[in-house]
Amino acid sequence: MKRFERLFYILVGAAATGLGAAYLLRRITDLSQLTLFGGVIALLLAGFGLPILVQAIRNSPAARGAFVSLVIVALMFPVAEVALRLADIPKSFSYSEDVTERLEKNIELLDAGERAQPMVPYSLMLQESLKPGVPLFLSGYPDVKTVYCREDEALTVYQADENGFRNQPGMYRGSDTFDAVLLGDSFAHGACVDDGHTIADQLRQITDMSVYNLGYGGTGVAQNIGAYIEYATPKQPKNAVWLLLEGSSISRLLNDERRIPLAAAYTNEQSRQDLPARLQQKRDVLGKIVERETMQLALNAVRGDLGSGGALRAGKGTKFKSLIDPIYGSRIFKLFFNIENTLIRSAKPGGKVPVCERLKEARPILEEAFRYLQAQSREAGGNLYVGLIPSARFLTTAYPDCEYEMFKELTARLDVPFIDLVAAISAQPEPVSLYAQRARWSSNHFNRKGYKFVAEQIADKLRSTH
Repeated sequence: MKRFERLFYILVGAAATGLGAAYLLRRITDLSQLTLFGGVIALLLAGFGLPILVQAIRNSPAARGAFVSLVIVALMFPVAEVALRLADIPKSFSYSEDVTERLEKNIELLDAGERAQPMVPYSLMLQESLKPGVPLFLSGYPDVKTVYCREDEALTVYQADENGFRNQPGMYRGSDTFDAVLLGDSFAHGACVDDGHTIADQLRQITDMSVYNLGYGGTGVAQNIGAYIEYATPKQPKNAVWLLLEGSSISRLLNDERRIPLAAAYTNEQSRQDLPARLQQKRDVLGKIVERETMQLALNAVRGDLGSGGALRAGKGTKFKSLIDPIYGSRIFKLFFNIENTLIRSAKPGGKVPVCERLKEARPILEEAFRYLQAQSREAGGNLYVGLIPSARFLTTAYPDCEYEMFKELTARLDVPFIDLVAAISAQPEPVSLYAQRARWSSNHFNRKGYKFVAEQIADKLRSTH
């Protein structure tokens, strides 16, 4: 090789090897900062850069071949970016995009004279309840337009009822009892579909039963029991349909709710806070939560790191921010981020995959909850129905069945009708077709088709046991 060409390959090889190695060495001490996209790029740079450098030092023509290979691999990225944009994949990505849209919608509703508030995360209610004199509220703002979430459809906005749940306003006050109450997290809540397509709405249409929805996003076992104690027991509903999320409901109980005294009291003692009578305090407490979180968002925006949690954008002080932002905004980076969230961060024990070794901690709590709800329902002349919703099971391999088997065994032994959604959805030709496709892959809820399918499974079980 000529001297200039050899020097060029030495510089390219050294730069590529140095950049790749520097990234990996910097992240190796904190693997939580190692992104899939960054790791792949670093490995490619070091993997091709080192051979280029070594062969150039040896003055071997092989350096030329290694360099050409690096160029070909690099060109694959813009080609893939064009293909992903043409296919419009992935269609939704970052938390910052979602937050921005929800804030804009909330302001639009307020400008139109509506009473509107964002959906307050249950996790924030848990933390707030640690303060003296603050109850653990189990649902959102009462009697307001609630700005919720977006996946396959437009941003979901619904009218919260007098208790802050997703039901027709006045339904609770105007009813002496209900044929059934629905318990659960965001899947019962109805994320992220518009009214008429939630499980509760579909059950009302299919069965002509009065169904009161006590579902709320991000909740676990303790909230579900608490919602029944606070809002269902005064009405003595005939049936209770409890939908738990595989890998998540129990994880939230063990990791979050059990350490919060007011949440633990629901599962340990079936105690009551008399929440229906504390509406004004609820408005005050939730209002402070939203005010604080809004101020934090404003502060983050001023600092330049609005998307640091979800969009992974560079914050204030990043020297190469103008160069880095286009990379973070690319479809190929979003694709890598979605895959990472699905297969690495979420689909792991304690995320959306059951920790089999910890089920023994949850089992007695769950059994006591089943017995309590079963006794309440049978006293009213009905039944407790338990359904287990699969989620990450269809997005990863070797998903453990330990939790699923525990639910089947426990419900059979206690004579509680089990709605086997795992088997029913797994038997579909394309199970993932029942889930939203525009969401971050790690947090997909059902789409309209999926919610309808689940409502039909519940309706069939209700019919078969009456």
